Amino acid sequence: MYQFLQRQRNVDDGDAWNHFYDSYARLAYGFCLQRGCSHDTARDIFQCSVISVLKLLPSFELDVKKGQLQSVLLTIANLA
Repeated sequence: MYQFLQRQRNVDDGDAWNHFYDSYARLAYGFCLQRGCSHDTARDIFQCSVISVLKLLPSFELDVKKGQLQSVLLTIANLA
């Protein structure tokens, strides 16, 4: 996971961002739909979540005691 986060910090690493999208888009999208969002709103929330992750990455340190990256993403999606 640490290597994954290091690669995510490089916004030009297309492979890393494709992996991020493949890994977490369905999760966040489904999370929004379960909370009653429309498909368009769920997509918008995921996009906002990705932007938030981009802003957090430079200083983000994963602490598995506090949760996994997917927990962080779902928290962001829940706040959006």
